[in-house]
Amino acid sequence: MKSLFRATTAVAALLLATACATSDTSTSTTPVATAAAADTALAAGPAMWVVRDADTTIYLFGTFHLLPEGETWMTPTVRAAFDSSQTLKMELASLEPTPAEAQSMMAMGAAQPAFGSLLGRLTPAETETLAKAAAKLGGPVQMFEGMRPWLANLLMAVALAGELGLNPESGAEKVLTRLANTAGKPIEGFETFEQQIGFFAGLSDEVSFNALRIGLRDWASAADDSRAMLSAWQNGDAVALEGTVNKAIGEVPEFRRVLLEDRNRVWADWIDARMDQPGTVFVAVGAGHLVGNDSVQVFLQQHGHSSVQVTGRR
Repeated sequence: MKSLFRATTAVAALLLATACATSDTSTSTTPVATAAAADTALAAGPAMWVVRDADTTIYLFGTFHLLPEGETWMTPTVRAAFDSSQTLKMELASLEPTPAEAQSMMAMGAAQPAFGSLLGRLTPAETETLAKAAAKLGGPVQMFEGMRPWLANLLMAVALAGELGLNPESGAEKVLTRLANTAGKPIEGFETFEQQIGFFAGLSDEVSFNALRIGLRDWASAADDSRAMLSAWQNGDAVALEGTVNKAIGEVPEFRRVLLEDRNRVWADWIDARMDQPGTVFVAVGAGHLVGNDSVQVFLQQHGHSSVQVTGRR
């Protein structure tokens, strides 16, 4: 996958969340006694890792934020790991922004006079591509004119998700949230909604505009790229995931540093500190955070914690 849309799906899920009705998702409840000891043999399904010491176990599960309705991904091994955990830890504790948070996002996404006209900076071909995204959102291309580039990029991700039939209600985080609520498990977040939006809004308009132009360049292949990413996730192929989820973010190094590297380092610091407390935690974050040279596991290794992959493909 070549486009930068994969870097924006977490917030795209938030943008879609308030427009989707909650529905029940059936998952297997079959316990697997060997899940906590599957350090050598990999079970099928999306990739999951485990970090352990004498009295603490932390599972690292890579999620797909938006999924087709009816997608089945909860394998017995993942379910057993989840059931054995006392706490669910995700990027966000709540996947539905409040009206105030949504309003704050739109305010941060308002065009800045110093940047000038967004459409005026695009080539005719780029404007035509952006118009296709606008049409999928039900508006003219001029709807993007009053936005900073990062918000335009996010809305392009929303348009793509709609085209592919991807739904946050079917996404891994929504399923896990419903299961945690049913089981009475506490849900914690690494970040707040405003922090996540701040990662985008804090980038310079020039960096965000560069990312937007890459997204426009890759729009024609974005649907096929997203399907390839979904397939890699379904199969738990960590190597393919790195190639599909994160590759193009490297074209804008600042984009990758802010959205992946810096956050992964902070999350690894939290996990390192949490290893000092007994218990079991199920950490579920976007799959792109758990692959590559700047993954959460790499930073955990710097703390002296080894992670073992227990599902998927190495």
